[in-house]
Amino acid sequence: MMTKCAIYTLLVMLAFSGLNAQEPSRGQWGLQAGWTESFLYDAHASPLLYHADVANISGLYRRTGAFYFELALTLSIGTNRPQQLGRRSAEIVEVPDIYGQSETYEIRAYPFISIFRGQLQARGLWEIGGHHQVGFSFHTSYVYTGLGIDTWQFTQVALGPAYQYRYPVWKGGVEAAFSLPVTSLVVRPNYAFDPSLPDETNYYFGYLRTGTQLVAFPKLFNPRFRVGYVLPLEDAKSVGAYYNMEWLSYPDPRPLRVFSHGVDLVYFF
Repeated sequence: MMTKCAIYTLLVMLAFSGLNAQEPSRGQWGLQAGWTESFLYDAHASPLLYHADVANISGLYRRTGAFYFELALTLSIGTNRPQQLGRRSAEIVEVPDIYGQSETYEIRAYPFISIFRGQLQARGLWEIGGHHQVGFSFHTSYVYTGLGIDTWQFTQVALGPAYQYRYPVWKGGVEAAFSLPVTSLVVRPNYAFDPSLPDETNYYFGYLRTGTQLVAFPKLFNPRFRVGYVLPLEDAKSVGAYYNMEWLSYPDPRPLRVFSHGVDLVYFF
């Protein structure tokens, strides 16, 4: 009973805070670019710890006011290699032909461009008085790289609560945002590494069916944090900088751990 009362009270507060907010609603488009460093360990795919450096570029839209809404599409590309081993290569020598001649090929296990990530994120938040905003966060992401030379993929669709704190400083404002997914749809390949699975190596049976799970917190633990400063310019434009940090922990079929952090520059117009 107390839980239901608390939920109803929160909904009423959100509704009235949106009605009473004085900030006018205004939409802006933006471009964002930056860099992210990641450390990836997947006991299911490789015993090594991998280190990635990627460049990010994003297109985004946000609407400020009583209801804050933000939509961002981010593409990332970069390099991913074992942290202690670095870049490696190998030579393959063909079997000699009837004339005794053969060719040698060099294979680079971890080329310079060896990781790709795409992400779509949406946030909606209501003011709850002062400088605080609460609401929801949705994001879907896809990562493609190589671990142990084999192809490694991870897909996630997540939904959960979000919080943001905005405070005016000098001519602009400081923003701090936090989100934590409570339910997620996870897709990851596992047929190549687990002999106990059925002998089905096509895309559907070997990847989608056996590697897809609907999970909830805390089985998948994926907190995200962002803090930055945005400075308004003339003609309703603005520039800013953000520091981002993310942790991902998922246990199936064996432990997966990813820590990422980086900086982004943003321009709203």
